Amino acid sequence: MGKLKSLIWKELISIFRNPQMIASFLFIPVMFIAMGSLVEFGVEEAAKTIAETKISVVLEDEHPLSRSVVAKLREAGLVGEVYSSLEEVGETPVILIIPRGFSESVLSILRGSQGVLPKLEIVAELESLSIAGMSKLEILETIPSLFRKFLQESLLENYGVDPAVLEIEPVVEPRVVVGGKVLVGEEANAIVAAVSSSFFIVAMLIAIAGQYGALSMAQEKEDKTFETLLSQPVERVFIGLAKVVGALAVSIVNIGLFGASWYYYMSKVTGGVAGGGALSTMIDMLGKSGIIIFFAGALVAMMGAAMLGVILGGFARDTRTAGTFIGIIWMVAVLSGLALQMIGIPQNPTAIALMGASIVLGPPTIFGSLVAGNTTVAYTALLATTATTTIILYVLNRLLNSELLITGLGLKTKLKFKQKQD
Repeated sequence: MGKLKSLIWKELISIFRNPQMIASFLFIPVMFIAMGSLVEFGVEEAAKTIAETKISVVLEDEHPLSRSVVAKLREAGLVGEVYSSLEEVGETPVILIIPRGFSESVLSILRGSQGVLPKLEIVAELESLSIAGMSKLEILETIPSLFRKFLQESLLENYGVDPAVLEIEPVVEPRVVVGGKVLVGEEANAIVAAVSSSFFIVAMLIAIAGQYGALSMAQEKEDKTFETLLSQPVERVFIGLAKVVGALAVSIVNIGLFGASWYYYMSKVTGGVAGGGALSTMIDMLGKSGIIIFFAGALVAMMGAAMLGVILGGFARDTRTAGTFIGIIWMVAVLSGLALQMIGIPQNPTAIALMGASIVLGPPTIFGSLVAGNTTVAYTALLATTATTTIILYVLNRLLNSELLITGLGLKTKLKFKQKQD
């Protein structure tokens, strides 16, 4: 029995001497608490956006029936300003357009005529491709039902028509404007959902490059081949760059497989919409220059992440210690991607520069900004990502020529195993 206790005690000590295990105890609760806080913040922002959004109405139809419905919408707190033409409208999140002849179409149907069905137009402009920004799409689904309800009430009050027998359903034509591109129907939902989820996905793919870089360097030390490699007649910076290129090659293959799988998944989730017209529309929104900018930013960010991984792997003594650093990289990537998905891309130049400089958030910021038509934001993020990658290259060069590269960082515990004597 005493020997069993000794073996159990030895096993527990071995576990707690593992830096990766200790890190997991700390990172997991921190990560999930942070994720919960971000989700809560995103939901609150979405609810706040819905509550504060006021609809601007373009009342082209001057008929008393249309005016009565608009008055009821205003009483319900949904309508802000009312205009007579679309040219008068300034910056506004959602516009409800009641075209000329709407009321006459309704009344002609009540009289038994087979006239043109009454039509409404709803236009929403998304300046933020985030959970909070996408909440405006919920407003587009709410307006038609409320408009129909108030239309029924107005007909009952002014014409004595019983709402129970009223079967008039106005044709609603919703339009979503993203980056100056007008999207309609399921295409809009598919594109907005794909762009929003890409913030999280791209951040993780950047982290993969850092992971491979750290493991490549740590594996050399664990296999006892690193000193031999350093003794070769080649500049040390080339050793680091070779590892970066290797990490990039593996990451690109991984990205290709991940991208194809994600494309297939989105096409099934959206019934084929994301796999067809929505994807081609998104490519059109980026344009050739936008695609070049995005892939340039992604490549630079992956190089920076891979070099950062090599640096962290240089501090490690083995793959277990490197796993601790990899855990940090992944936690930062997951939280950063989730934060972008929840709150979107800020328009403050300082915030944009910081996001680009973070490496992980650089490509998602560039991608989201290009889709939203903000090329200035995209270029700012690209410059910041490039600057940070250049700094990391300098640090890598200094590390490769230091003794710390050989000794690494020892993460030790003070726990010692003492053999019990029977």
